[in-house]
This record gives sequence, structure tokens and C-alpha cells, in this order.
Amino acid sequence: MTLKEIISLVRNNPDRGVANRATELTDRMIISWINEVRAFLMTKSLEKLDSFPVAYQMDLGCWPLDQVDQADCPAGWVWGDDVKRAVFPDLMEVNNNAGLAFFGLIDKVTQIYVPAQIYGELDNSLRYKGKKGWLTQMIGCNTIYLRGPEVPKLKTVNIRGVFKNPTLVDFYANNGIKYCYDYDTTEYPIPADLVGYTVEMVWKRYLMPWVQAPRDNSNVEKNEAVA
Repeated sequence: MTLKEIISLVRNNPDRGVANRATELTDRMIISWINEVRAFLMTKSLEKLDSFPVAYQMDLGCWPLDQVDQADCPAGWVWGDDVKRAVFPDLMEVNNNAGLAFFGLIDKVTQIYVPAQIYGELDNSLRYKGKKGWLTQMIGCNTIYLRGPEVPKLKTVNIRGVFKNPTLVDFYANNGIKYCYDYDTTEYPIPADLVGYTVEMVWKRYLMPWVQAPRDNSNVEKNEAVA
């Protein structure tokens, strides 16, 4: 289901149609509420599972790598190393890189090992470790540095993960064209069986208190009187 469809469900809730486009309620407000509920549901899922369900994941396609100057390399990497990096939208900040589902070649099968990371320690980074000739280091929740014998000829990688804000996630096709998130056509990353529950939580947690909150229309009335 697309984000536009979920927004429509929130606006057209059968509770007497309180929410509609004639109100002060904006799509931006509804989207922020939907994202917050999604984050809550994902956190609850990790209490039962070791990883996020696939429905929460997004595929970035053929994500481009940037050539890195030595001055920007992580500590411990020496001059002469051919280093590249992938900078992508923020992943969910959870232990052991649970937000990163796949990092590897664009065949979407060959995985490049990224060491597990524990947030909140030191500078949010873990010294690189090697596996099968690849050396990687993840910084924060949105950057992976990469080096190894295959790096010079590597231009793109495939990244799949669970991102904080899905609406900020772009996708790169095989021809290098970038496609931005489209509210009308892009599938919103949430299990289909939780869409109804998400709408219900948005109403209970955010929308009903917003609807019931008193409005200060004093300035509006004064402006109308002046007009």
C-alpha cells in the first residue's frame, strides 16, 4: 500500500469524517505520525525477533560509491589505500546493525561483510574488520567505508535496510537514474496486516487529541473584523 493510500485511510476514518482536507490537518503532520507509529511497531518486533521483517525493508538499487580522499578515511587506514564509501539515508539506530539487511554487490546475492556495531560507544564507529578480501567500517547509521582488491573497479553496491524515514529514501536503477520516493506509487514499507492497526494508532495517539484540542481563533476573528 502506498503512503497516499494510508493517508487517505487516516483522513477518511469512519469516525464521522472528522478529518478532511478542509481542516488545518496537513499531509506532513499525518506522515510524521505514520512514521512514528511505524518506528514503534518495528521496535516491538525486535523484542520478539532477531531482525526486522522483510516488509519493513527498502532496496536502494544500484547505490553509487564515492571515491574518498585519505584525509576523510577512518583512522587506521594508510596512504595508498583505494577507499570508497557509500553514504545513504539514516538506518534505524539499533544494536548489531539490525537496520542493515544487506550490503554487497548489485547481483543482490554476494554480500560484503560489515562488522556489527554498537551505538553509543566512542565515536559511533567500529574499527574495520576483513572478510573474503573486503575491509569495511561503518560510521554512524548512514556511511560505510570500503576497501580491498576489488574496490578500484567497483562503482555501485546494493543496499537493503530499514530506514528511519522512508520518504527520504531514493532508488537508483541499473542505468544510474535516481528515482525519489513517490507518495503515489512507492510501496510504504510496513506489513500489510499492520496497516489497519497503524491507522488506528494514528487516530488514538495523535489525531483525536489534535481534533479535540481547543483552538485559539482570536487573531482570525480580529483579522476578519478589520477586513
